[in-house]
Amino acid sequence: MTVREQFLSWWLTVACGIGLGAVFDLYRVIQWRLRLGRAVVTALDLILLGIAALGVFWVLFHVNGGVVRAHTFLGLAAGAVFYGAALSAPMVRGWGMLLALVGRVLWGLMWCLDVVFVRPAAWTVQKMVVGVELVFLGVVGLAAGVGKAVWRVLAVLWRPARKGFASGAGFARRTAKIIWRWGRKPKDR
Repeated sequence: MTVREQFLSWWLTVACGIGLGAVFDLYRVIQWRLRLGRAVVTALDLILLGIAALGVFWVLFHVNGGVVRAHTFLGLAAGAVFYGAALSAPMVRGWGMLLALVGRVLWGLMWCLDVVFVRPAAWTVQKMVVGVELVFLGVVGLAAGVGKAVWRVLAVLWRPARKGFASGAGFARRTAKIIWRWGRKPKDR
């Protein structure tokens, strides 16, 4: 490996260290915004550590052909230190603003979905429920009206039977007369 290649690989590992610092700051801002529990944070820490290790391995493999050299780890450390000293505070603010912007955009999308899909669907379901209620009330009202009419007929038929219509012919004649009158209007009687 020539001096130029070593110099280039050192700067690439410095850039990798700076990138790792930016990713860790993004993770820190997300963790602060979401206020995750201790167990979730521990699990996410392990996942992030694994992803960072794979990223560093990938950079080292492509920069040095998989050969681990001391100057590559010094480059990673120098990049992380530089990022922590010079870039961390502005990047945390930037990540915070970016996440706030993403949150507002997502809120706007959710609002649009609510206005375009959820509210009309809820309105339609509500009107369908009102329609079903009206049909149910109509059926119940119709059944109540029929029940009331049947009750009146039975009450009219029951009165003569209680008064002592003993002969079947007289009872039948009287019942037919009552039923005939019942279905007609008062002026027709």
